[in-house]
Amino acid sequence: MVAFRQELKDWEPYKLERILPHDLGNNENRFIDWTELLERVEDRISVSDLLYYGDNCYREVTEKYAAYAGVDISQITVGVGSDFLIHMIVTTFLGKDDVFLTIDPDFFMYQFYNQLHGSRFEAYPLEWRAASLHLSAEKLLTYAEDDILPI
Repeated sequence: MVAFRQELKDWEPYKLERILPHDLGNNENRFIDWTELLERVEDRISVSDLLYYGDNCYREVTEKYAAYAGVDISQITVGVGSDFLIHMIVTTFLGKDDVFLTIDPDFFMYQFYNQLHGSRFEAYPLEWRAASLHLSAEKLLTYAEDDILPI
């Protein structure tokens, strides 16, 4: 049986303090000349606002996806690319000696982030059948229960 990390049982998820009309999280284009923008907003934005990264990109899509999936918005998370989410999942939910089980072949970043974190990485090899990769859920579960979890 897989056990959830007990120290996270009462953990409160990160909540945004407020939504701002600007988004400093997406200002990484070094080819844009921001001079005009700075002149236009000089009297409208306080320094404290510039120190806060408001969530301007994902709130609407997160709300719509939660409604579509029939779940509470607190059950949805978004990130900037799969690397960010993989790293967040590994470091949040895996202890140093926990096992991360995936299939092989799979995205190489799973192994990379597990190595950085110190958790154990295991990959179950997919089978080739009729020139295509095949995953047997029963065999994967048996592999997890018999070969991985008893350790």
